[in-house]
Amino acid sequence: MPETSCKCKPTTTPAAPVVLTVAQFAERHPWPTQRALRHLIFHSHQNGFDAVIRRCGSRVLIREDAFFAWLERQSHVGNVNA
Repeated sequence: MPETSCKCKPTTTPAAPVVLTVAQFAERHPWPTQRALRHLIFHSHQNGFDAVIRRCGSRVLIREDAFFAWLERQSHVGNVNA
Protein backbone atom coordinates (compact mmCIF):
# COMPACT_ATOMS: atom_id res chain seq x y z
CA MET A 1 0.00 0.00 0.00
CA PRO A 2 1.55 3.34 -1.00
CA GLU A 3 2.16 5.85 1.71
CA THR A 4 0.58 9.25 1.34
CA SER A 5 2.00 12.22 3.06
CA CYS A 6 -0.47 14.71 4.35
CA LYS A 7 0.51 18.23 3.48
CA CYS A 8 -2.14 19.69 5.70
CA LYS A 9 -0.98 21.89 8.51
CA PRO A 10 -2.21 20.81 11.91
CA THR A 11 -4.87 23.12 13.18
CA THR A 12 -4.65 24.57 16.61
CA THR A 13 -7.76 25.52 18.42
CA PRO A 14 -7.59 28.77 20.32
CA ALA A 15 -7.60 28.42 24.07
CA ALA A 16 -10.98 28.93 25.64
CA PRO A 17 -11.17 32.11 27.73
CA VAL A 18 -11.12 31.75 31.49
CA VAL A 19 -14.66 32.29 32.76
CA LEU A 20 -15.28 32.64 36.49
CA THR A 21 -18.21 33.20 38.79
CA VAL A 22 -18.21 36.35 40.91
CA ALA A 23 -17.04 34.39 43.96
CA GLN A 24 -14.27 32.63 42.01
CA PHE A 25 -13.07 35.91 40.50
CA ALA A 26 -12.97 37.63 43.90
CA GLU A 27 -11.12 34.66 45.40
CA ARG A 28 -8.56 34.67 42.60
CA HIS A 29 -7.97 38.44 42.53
CA PRO A 30 -7.65 40.72 45.58
CA TRP A 31 -9.46 43.54 43.77
CA PRO A 32 -12.31 44.13 43.08
CA THR A 33 -14.25 42.62 45.95
CA GLN A 34 -17.43 40.59 45.40
CA ARG A 35 -19.48 43.58 46.45
CA ALA A 36 -17.70 45.85 43.95
CA LEU A 37 -18.12 43.24 41.19
CA ARG A 38 -21.84 42.99 41.90
CA HIS A 39 -22.09 46.79 41.71
CA LEU A 40 -20.33 46.76 38.32
CA ILE A 41 -22.64 43.99 37.12
CA PHE A 42 -25.78 45.80 38.29
CA HIS A 43 -24.73 48.94 36.37
CA SER A 44 -23.18 47.03 33.44
CA HIS A 45 -25.44 48.64 30.84
CA GLN A 46 -24.13 52.08 31.89
CA ASN A 47 -20.43 51.39 32.47
CA GLY A 48 -19.62 49.01 29.61
CA PHE A 49 -19.12 46.06 31.95
CA ASP A 50 -21.64 44.09 29.88
CA ALA A 51 -18.74 43.31 27.53
CA VAL A 52 -17.08 41.44 30.42
CA ILE A 53 -19.96 39.32 31.69
CA ARG A 54 -21.91 36.40 30.30
CA ARG A 55 -25.26 35.44 31.74
CA CYS A 56 -26.07 31.78 31.92
CA GLY A 57 -29.53 31.51 33.41
CA SER A 58 -29.33 33.28 36.76
CA ARG A 59 -25.56 32.80 36.95
CA VAL A 60 -23.27 35.65 35.96
CA LEU A 61 -19.87 34.66 34.61
CA ILE A 62 -16.90 36.98 34.19
CA ARG A 63 -14.42 36.58 31.35
CA GLU A 64 -11.07 37.18 32.96
CA ASP A 65 -9.35 38.47 29.81
CA ALA A 66 -12.28 40.80 29.01
CA PHE A 67 -12.19 42.19 32.56
CA PHE A 68 -8.57 43.29 32.25
CA ALA A 69 -9.20 44.72 28.77
CA TRP A 70 -12.19 46.65 30.18
CA LEU A 71 -10.04 47.86 33.09
CA GLU A 72 -7.38 49.08 30.68
CA ARG A 73 -10.00 50.99 28.67
CA GLN A 74 -11.32 52.58 31.86
CA SER A 75 -7.89 53.91 32.76
CA HIS A 76 -7.88 55.91 29.51
CA VAL A 77 -11.34 57.43 29.96
CA GLY A 78 -10.97 61.12 30.60
CA ASN A 79 -7.21 61.06 30.06
CA VAL A 80 -6.48 63.79 27.53
CA ASN A 81 -2.99 62.49 26.76
CA ALA A 82 -4.10 58.93 26.04
